[in-house]
Amino acid sequence: MNDDEPVIQVQCDDCWIGTYALRLRLDRPLSIRAGRVQGGHPIDFPAGDYVYAGSALGAHSGHALPRRLLRHASRSAERPPHPLRAVLLERFSAGGLDAVRLLPRTPKRLHWNIDYLLDEPHTLLAQVYYIRSPLRLEHALVDYLEQDPAARIIVPGFGAHDHRGHTHLFAVPEETAWWDVWHDMLRRLVVAPFSR
Repeated sequence: MNDDEPVIQVQCDDCWIGTYALRLRLDRPLSIRAGRVQGGHPIDFPAGDYVYAGSALGAHSGHALPRRLLRHASRSAERPPHPLRAVLLERFSAGGLDAVRLLPRTPKRLHWNIDYLLDEPHTLLAQVYYIRSPLRLEHALVDYLEQDPAARIIVPGFGAHDHRGHTHLFAVPEETAWWDVWHDMLRRLVVAPFSR
């Protein structure tokens, strides 16, 4: 599996809404403020790999998922986007979307907790996993990560304003074996809700 390529998991061919996970790589430790998390005080993030789980479940006929992913792959003001944004644009275009029209129309404004981390020049959006489905599966991803002894919570409540008592950002191992297991779990998750 190529680290620079998004992994596509499809459940419904006719929808562009769903759940996603972002693989982030911090090339050095960071101390940043992330909105109001921890009272607006700086948060220390060790260098390494992270997984962030989220969802974009707008209107079934809309394009909430590609819009959200392209937004995450962008940075604010004049900062260059993550290199993965070009790959996402190609993938969405190959999927029949007018991907350029899905790009943010105005400069990105930092809103969600994850925006602050993604905006940092020492943070790389290394990989995107997405599941096209109207089902809310992000809580299943979070539950899996919370049970994984190798996944560590750095900031309780990060990115989980609608999922109280949880966090949606985890520090995880950089080893290929961990990511292979993660990918297999996502494949099983895609099949499981429809096997009942």
